[in-house]
Amino acid sequence: MYNKGINKYLTSLFSLSMLFMFSCKEKNVDNRDETEFSKVWEEATIIHDAGDVAGSLKYIDSMYRSMKPEDKHDQYSYYYFFYNAHRRDYRDHNKALLYSDSMIMVFGNDKSKKNAEPLSQGYSSKGDALLSLGKYDDAFNAYYEGRIYAGTSENTCALGDHDYRLGMVLYKQERYAKAADYFKSAKN
Repeated sequence: MYNKGINKYLTSLFSLSMLFMFSCKEKNVDNRDETEFSKVWEEATIIHDAGDVAGSLKYIDSMYRSMKPEDKHDQYSYYYFFYNAHRRDYRDHNKALLYSDSMIMVFGNDKSKKNAEPLSQGYSSKGDALLSLGKYDDAFNAYYEGRIYAGTSENTCALGDHDYRLGMVLYKQERYAKAADYFKSAKN
């Protein structure tokens, strides 16, 4: 049984971690030229933000199918758009999980440094869906895998992001001391 002192300590660490999460702004390390699909993504985002989630999904899907994606990043972006809509808007975490797996599969055989950031984000997305489904051990494993890729990417905020998420899984499992270690690491 943990005491109130530990709870206060963890609450402080959690607050500091949240401050870190919202203050950590990393420059975009993807220096690719804008693609035809990235313009479609922007248009779909405008439709989505106007409140027409279903319309944005129909639009991006029809445009994606009518054009040949220029590269793996476009394929990844397509799945990521669907992942976000199903997780955040529809709260369908099982479908979101399927889309996160698709995001990972786009780069699954090419784990070079240039793909580290999308793979890190893909595993983070998978962990978020699993966490929402209450599958804590699987979520932890996904976040940990993502953390490995974050360590090889040029996005220094990604490591802190994964440490924070790992801490949250452990916190939900009531493994407070270990959670505190990850929260400390996230704020560094």
